[in-house]
Amino acid sequence: MNTATDGRVPFKAIALMVMAMVLVAGSDAIGKQLTQIYSICQVLWFRSWVWMAVEIFWVRRRGSISQSLRTTTPFLHIARSLILVTEIAIFILAFRYLPLGDVTAIASATPLVVLVFAVLFLGERGGVHRWSAVIIGLAGMIMIARPGFGNFGWLTLLPICGALLWGIYQILVRYLSTQDSEETGLLWTGFTLYIETGLVSQFFGKRQLI
Repeated sequence: MNTATDGRVPFKAIALMVMAMVLVAGSDAIGKQLTQIYSICQVLWFRSWVWMAVEIFWVRRRGSISQSLRTTTPFLHIARSLILVTEIAIFILAFRYLPLGDVTAIASATPLVVLVFAVLFLGERGGVHRWSAVIIGLAGMIMIARPGFGNFGWLTLLPICGALLWGIYQILVRYLSTQDSEETGLLWTGFTLYIETGLVSQFFGKRQLI
């Protein structure tokens, strides 16, 4: 095994995570604008179409779609997708009614949730440096965002629930990555999201939710 290559793996993972967070922030901002025009169901269903198109293109370039769909943990993949679509819907709803800075500040607690769950359910070691980094990062984000929770109410609970679900989702991603390939995870998530959001969209039509 190449030691030099192994040494670069954490840096590659960090770079990918930073890129992912930048894209998530952009998605959040766009989602807040779209919810002023379209229903949450419509936004979710359109997202599922884009997800499906991208992942099918990705998987086709790397192998067979039918082969990538084979898994011994289908129910976990479905559960993960249900958690994901619920978490997305909750955050989109929160973006509609709460300032983006407030929602972002609460969502920044997700790494702390992930670390707690990783220690409890995945048997990973936290360590003082990891706990310190997560807590300092959370404090820094809150200081930058300066959320105003003067009117704390049930709407404020939305991003809190979203952060918890997002943390659970990441734990399931981590666990399932040890069971199946990334192509399998992408396809199961995409197909499940497409079916779920499609059914919900057909049921609610063009009506605005809440």
